[in-house]
Amino acid sequence: MVNARIATSAEQPINRDGAVSQYAGEEAELVGMNASGELVMADAASGTAVNAVGILAAPVTDPADYSQVPEVQDIVISKREIIGENRIAFAKYGALIVNSDEDWGFTPGQPVYLGLGGGFTQTKPSAAGEIVQVVGMATGDGEEIFLDVESGYSTV
Repeated sequence: MVNARIATSAEQPINRDGAVSQYAGEEAELVGMNASGELVMADAASGTAVNAVGILAAPVTDPADYSQVPEVQDIVISKREIIGENRIAFAKYGALIVNSDEDWGFTPGQPVYLGLGGGFTQTKPSAAGEIVQVVGMATGDGEEIFLDVESGYSTV
């Protein structure tokens, strides 16, 4: 018999969870999970396909990269996670992702998919072996995405 319960208080992730990251990603990058439950780069491409489970809530940064500035290293240790050692949070839905480079040019109100090589695209993957997964909807002027990573996806 299964003894399932709803997590409470600090255990209740709402729209996020945490895992060890094997990927040195930046904040808001799409990540997936490998068979060991570790975060890796999400990718819709055939041959390397990994469906998305969410976006990184913060950059995955090794504090040793900031050893020359101890104050910054302390901040990194408290706010970021170490690759392959500690858990890093990832969000599945409800975040507004803003592209400050303003080079997406997405059509507002239309779905955004997991892209080939990772990232976001409004071009639906269509080649054999590629993952088709909606990860949100374009909003604003086409340089924003309302995150809503669908658990279901298909493979072409």
